[in-house]
Amino acid sequence: MKILISGGCGYIGSFLIPYLAREAKDKISEIVLYDNLSLNDYSVLYQHQIKDIPVKFVKADILDRRSLLKALEGVDTVIHLAAKITQPYTDVQLNQFDQVNNWGTANLADAIEASPDVKKVIYLSSITVYGTSDKDIDETKKPEPITYYGLSKLKGEKHISRIPSPVKKYLMRSSNVYGYAPAMRIDSVINRFMFEGHFFDQVTKVSNGLQSRAFIHIEKLAHYIKAVLFEDIPEGTYNIAEHNMSINEILDHFHEIFPEMDVITVDQDAKLDRVNMVIPTKLDKYVTLPKKDFLTELKEFKTAFSF
Repeated sequence: MKILISGGCGYIGSFLIPYLAREAKDKISEIVLYDNLSLNDYSVLYQHQIKDIPVKFVKADILDRRSLLKALEGVDTVIHLAAKITQPYTDVQLNQFDQVNNWGTANLADAIEASPDVKKVIYLSSITVYGTSDKDIDETKKPEPITYYGLSKLKGEKHISRIPSPVKKYLMRSSNVYGYAPAMRIDSVINRFMFEGHFFDQVTKVSNGLQSRAFIHIEKLAHYIKAVLFEDIPEGTYNIAEHNMSINEILDHFHEIFPEMDVITVDQDAKLDRVNMVIPTKLDKYVTLPKKDFLTELKEFKTAFSF
């Protein structure tokens, strides 16, 4: 199998590429890492010595049709991770969100349709496409995004969905991802808590901490993606989540790791919405996750610091 991973230098890609090279080396002939280096993060290109399978780096933009068509030559599976995700872009640079998440995905979908070799597409979407809900969410809930980011990801889903058969399409709506990867996202809440707790013994909590979200560890997300790559799983839309936790519940675990940690509360009266998933998810009918609890994951995460 020859795989193209768009956005491969980002947070998830920087974990997924060495993970697949290690866990699926006998099933992959080559990985094409396609990224424009817009984050200026070169971490995945260093540190990890990937020797078991060839990895080809293509520096190009998701909006560059010519580069996409050339990169897709001989590729039979695409994992589309490329996206604008950080919050400042949502409110300030809406055009960049729409260009990458909407039109960039449209451009990729067109290129895949024009490529004779692609047989499977995995699109990493987001549970933000659902908006919020007082009830736990499954795949039957109608998407009603309330952020520009969620709207742009839903538009991306529609572009991938229009790729004609026989290409198999998988829309994976991921919950909040946490855990160590070479290209770290510190703005993700659990990752930020780990950084602040380790270096400052103090974390900042927004609102009263009762707001609840669905979460998935980055290794388990990679495990789900590997299963969709190689197992006989029906094409379709799948939520990706393992835990529903409030901020206060998360902080209880952090206090076990950092017993002297202080919590600074800001905007205590702010009302933040609830976004929980139905767990186990539909995909769990086909995939068995590694047995590792949340506290163990946090303790392992802590060992990733240099000092």
